[in-house]
Parts: sequence; C-alpha cells; structure tokens
Amino acid sequence: MVFCILLSLFSLFTSAISSSVFVSAFSPVNDFHVLVSLKQGFLSPEPALTSWNSSNPSSVCSWAGVLCSQDRVVSLDLTDLDLGGSVSAQVSRLDMLTYLSLAGNNFRGGIEVANLSSLQSLNISHNQFTGGLDWNYSTLSNLQVFDA
Repeated sequence: MVFCILLSLFSLFTSAISSSVFVSAFSPVNDFHVLVSLKQGFLSPEPALTSWNSSNPSSVCSWAGVLCSQDRVVSLDLTDLDLGGSVSAQVSRLDMLTYLSLAGNNFRGGIEVANLSSLQSLNISHNQFTGGLDWNYSTLSNLQVFDA
C-alpha cells in the first residue's frame, strides 16, 4: 500500500516537472530572449529600438514594434526602421507570432522562417537578403500574405 502511494506521488511529481518544462520553453520569458537575440544581430538598432530594454523581461509588450496578446508576442513590425545586420533563425521561436514585417530595412544574409503555424502575414521585402526561399512552407500552415 505504501509503495502504491509513493509510486502515485512520484508520477504526479514527474508529471508536474515535465509540464513546467514545457511551459517555460514557450513563454513570455522565451519571447524576451528571442527578441534580445534578434536585436544583437541588428546593426544600428538605436534609436529605433531604445525601448527594447534587455534588463527587464516583463517590459517586452511595451517595446517598439511589438504587439502582445495574453503576454505573448503576436506581432513584430520592424518596417522602415533603417536597421541592418542579420535576422537570426531564433525568430522562428516566437511561436505565437501572427504578423512579421521586416520590410524596408537593410538586412543582409540568409533568412529562414519555419515552425510558425500561427503566422498569417510575412513581409521581408526591400532588404538585401541573399539565398533562396526554399523553406518548408508546410510549417507555416496559416500563412496568407507573403511579400518578398
């Protein structure tokens, strides 16, 4: 009897741990880290992104170009901010993103967007990206607008 109780408690404990690991992998804190990583790849992010305060994760929803719903990033609009540099593949970790516009900047190098099943609109036009757009579009299942 004691063994059964201990086994049940152990199962509950491991279940709670795996649930919390899953939640922390896709969370507002994750969104914060992704955006900080993106900013690090940008050239000339100031003054356009001065509100992107990397010391305060809870401020992410008030950052320029960021729109949130239920404390998660759902829109990232960096249109015409005169940004340069590169766009990290980390952008694909913004798993709740529905709108992404990087248009009208001077981003260079390759870009790949994947595994964003909520993404509906993607604009990467008027940049200096190189490489192909042979992405796995099946991972962008709700994409309706794509401007390259």
